[in-house]
Amino acid sequence: MKLKSTTKVRRLTALATLAAGLAVLPVGSAQAAASEFTLPNTASAPTGIVSGPGANLWFTEQEGACAQNPDSPGINTGICGAIGEMDPSGHLLGEFPLPNQGSAPTGITLGRDGALWFAESGANAIGRLDPGSAQSGTSAAITRYPTPTVGSQPTGITVGPDGALWFTEHG
Repeated sequence: MKLKSTTKVRRLTALATLAAGLAVLPVGSAQAAASEFTLPNTASAPTGIVSGPGANLWFTEQEGACAQNPDSPGINTGICGAIGEMDPSGHLLGEFPLPNQGSAPTGITLGRDGALWFAESGANAIGRLDPGSAQSGTSAAITRYPTPTVGSQPTGITVGPDGALWFTEHG
């Protein structure tokens, strides 16, 4: 059975809000509205999402923007997987292609250093995107850190209470 890939990022808005600005959304509540935002790549497969720098949303695209061949404009390199940036209104601000074919990024988190850290399941690596020097359409601001175990397939990632990055592997 083949699972259907989606190309949407969705927002669920609670209609009841507490004084502190925290939304309350009881399970099964009818007091919520969903908005959806379609991404330009019909096979992008967005997976992880986090609130990050610039008060924007950052997300992983397992089959995101393919890097373009600089010698042949319009011809992609076949290297797919990306980190996307979207403002709270759903406007796509940029996509940052990953430099490794089949990287399949999944989880993403905001590190204490202000960078976005993500798990590259298909590349057996943890990636870091420096949003301060990132330019949409390029992977220049991305650094990779291979995991110590071949075939580890890291998926989830978060900052622990100790300030260190923690990630899960399922390979």
